[in-house]
Amino acid sequence: MNLAKENKFSLVITPVLFVSGILLFAAFPRGPGKIFSVSYAGLLLAAIIIAFNIRKPRDLLTGFGLNAISREKYHLFLAGLLTGLLFATIYRQVLDLSMIPAKLTWFVFTAAAIGFTEELLFRGFLQTRLRKISIFWSVVLATLSHTAYKVLLFAALRPVFEVNLLFLLFWTFTCGLIFGILKERSGSTLTPAAGHVAFDILVYGDRALIPWWIWA
Repeated sequence: MNLAKENKFSLVITPVLFVSGILLFAAFPRGPGKIFSVSYAGLLLAAIIIAFNIRKPRDLLTGFGLNAISREKYHLFLAGLLTGLLFATIYRQVLDLSMIPAKLTWFVFTAAAIGFTEELLFRGFLQTRLRKISIFWSVVLATLSHTAYKVLLFAALRPVFEVNLLFLLFWTFTCGLIFGILKERSGSTLTPAAGHVAFDILVYGDRALIPWWIWA
């Protein structure tokens, strides 16, 4: 196999294995027993794929698309932040909550970390890798992968907790598509990360207890 074919194979197989690992983690509830092993085996696979592609500390920024935002594109960063805030207020209204939280609890830090981590994985690592194949499909496939992860994560616990999966699918895909476009246009994962962090802080930052989809 020549070098060109090897590189092309690597560009395809890396995202496939990464997404497979993430989806395995989401599809099987965490807890004692054999299913526990399957779930975290998927997470381990995703971690191995990341480690294999980001071998040096200097590769962290480029590997996760954490490039500096140029002065000419600051407005896109602001657009990402405002998008997250707008969708959060709409989302809270749909859930029959106040437009903004009355107060923020300690969980605000966990909520921010979750949003930032998801952007690092999907818009950062995955979309950046897929971009080498196709800019258009990098946005679409990263968004679909993130949406599938969310739906599987909640569907795995649906027998215990009531979840509107169609609503979740629509919301995650719509937000993710916008975030993916903003990431591509701005050239940095920091743009969608700002919006996702803002969204999670406004939606979950007032929680007094850890949400069921984290501890279950």
